[in-house]
Amino acid sequence: MSARGILLMAAAVATVLLRAARASDQSRVDQVPSIFAHIMREEQIYTREPCDDDSAADAFDFVVVGAGAAGCVLANRLSEGGNWTVLLLEAGGSETYSMSVPYFMGRLQQTEFNWNYRTVPSDTVGAGLAGKINYCPKGKIVGGTTVLNAMCVIRGHRKDFDRWEAIGNTGWGYEGVLPYFRKMEDMQIPHLKNSKYHGRGGPIKIDYFPYQSELSKLVIQAGKEMGYEELDYNGEKMTGFGRVQTTSFNGTRWSASRGYLHPIRHRKNFFLRKRSLVYKILINDGTKTAFGVKYRRDGKSFTVFARREVIVSAGPIAAPQLLMLSGVGPKEHLQKLKIPVIHDLPGVGRNLLNHGAYLGLIFTTDKPLSRTPPQVYGDAANYVDYFTAHRGPLSSVGIETVSFHELKGTEFYSPGYPRFESQYVSSTLIVNRETAGGFRIPPRLYDTYFKPLENKNSFQVYVFDLRPKSVGKLTLADNNIDTPPIIDTNVFGEEEDVKVTIAGIREMIKMMDTPSFKKVGGKLYDTPLPGCETYAFGSDDYWKCAIHKLSVIFYHESGTCKMAPISDKMSVVSPELKVHGIRNLRVIDTSIMPFMVSGHLSVTGYMIGEKGSDLVKKDHVL
Repeated sequence: MSARGILLMAAAVATVLLRAARASDQSRVDQVPSIFAHIMREEQIYTREPCDDDSAADAFDFVVVGAGAAGCVLANRLSEGGNWTVLLLEAGGSETYSMSVPYFMGRLQQTEFNWNYRTVPSDTVGAGLAGKINYCPKGKIVGGTTVLNAMCVIRGHRKDFDRWEAIGNTGWGYEGVLPYFRKMEDMQIPHLKNSKYHGRGGPIKIDYFPYQSELSKLVIQAGKEMGYEELDYNGEKMTGFGRVQTTSFNGTRWSASRGYLHPIRHRKNFFLRKRSLVYKILINDGTKTAFGVKYRRDGKSFTVFARREVIVSAGPIAAPQLLMLSGVGPKEHLQKLKIPVIHDLPGVGRNLLNHGAYLGLIFTTDKPLSRTPPQVYGDAANYVDYFTAHRGPLSSVGIETVSFHELKGTEFYSPGYPRFESQYVSSTLIVNRETAGGFRIPPRLYDTYFKPLENKNSFQVYVFDLRPKSVGKLTLADNNIDTPPIIDTNVFGEEEDVKVTIAGIREMIKMMDTPSFKKVGGKLYDTPLPGCETYAFGSDDYWKCAIHKLSVIFYHESGTCKMAPISDKMSVVSPELKVHGIRNLRVIDTSIMPFMVSGHLSVTGYMIGEKGSDLVKKDHVL
């Protein structure tokens, strides 16, 4: 276990001891040895991650850059059969057991395991946050962002993928991608195991969180009272309510590393090098052929060669950054930074997609339906429950229920094709100074708007437009890999996205009129947001002001290496995921998405990795 992991686990056990002693609760004290045994047993799982390769080998059939969702898939699938050698390079270090505890997600985002990217100041999204800046969490670790995210398994709607295919991406329609969604799954939810929409025996386990709060149960009942179904939103229909399907198993996070790399740790033709930051793709300027990469490890530079292909799976921020630093990107931009241009590709970094959500939609109730972070972290019983049985609040991230809505009666209505999603946060994350700081909430805003809720029963609802029109861009700040790129998301830059979010907010407010929420005294928190007091509370102008000031972006950056035929001027890769104009170079991760999907992106990353690996194999049949 890492030093950080040991300290974290020791702190948990110390909490149990201290509180049990104060309460003179001998039964809890007696459970401490079993907690230690559990921790050590679980830690054995994480010693199964492949060892760090320190050999002198400098030539491989495939060099894969980035050990996130897609990169882990590629390393596994391309090394099957033993015919090809595969090197996987990851800038971060090893995953540890402490990272598998779902509720620790928020704290992991504030560590060195996160790239800690930030957006440029914005007046459209998070204008009321410190510096008008949003965080862009991205995992810097084996497993990538699958180690830090909320684990939600929400693929999107079939029409999303059919739209991909309609612009010329043959084979990327819903019928073409569904087999790969099924291939990556090992469905654990009993009533979904035999569904034609789900898979069994795949590398990634899919399950509900063991813990379900009273809020989650109440929301699903209220949804039924509003006329919605409780359903499998990854199945035949999407409109309705459901418990969140998650990349978890038995109350623990199931990351890309755990699913795809642990089982292949003994393969002789697979090599993993950690703490290895790739800073340049080697491309022959004359033939425009990629033949290797340069990377930095422990302060030294190394070169490795790819006999067949270099595959970039560094994610929607690092992938376009690496392409541009290697001379592939918008000509004028690269010349301005004195980067030699190998191939002018205007679309690199220019199709940045993301989801944004309003943070201030809060409801109060007469009875407790959820718990705040201090309540969860401060109760010794929660540690006992989790470290002995993987149960209790620590076995959840606090988002247990979601719903999808079509916005009937509005201009955005499309039958059977939901336009917005709501996430019901059973742990009111922001009503606490520490976690509010993690969202960049300034102290004055916290004291005025959130502090009055500290001693009340409340919960949050995140409402977001599933298919926003706003498109941002990513550019280089300079020609140094260590300088973060300039990220301008432009979230809520288009008026339609704001209107959809307002319509979603109004739909959620209606939920308080259901019998279920009336029984618990459910009410909208109607304190005016500072800076928006000049507008009538609840008016369209008020909500527009509030959305621009108190909104955040999600983990869903994508699109910066757009997949489309070469006739599309913003296209970066072909439907075979080959970089236009460069031989033996592909991008395979969520940066290739041409349009946003109506869902969350980790499982889309797995699907892209699975389908991408088959595309690679097709070109290199022995």
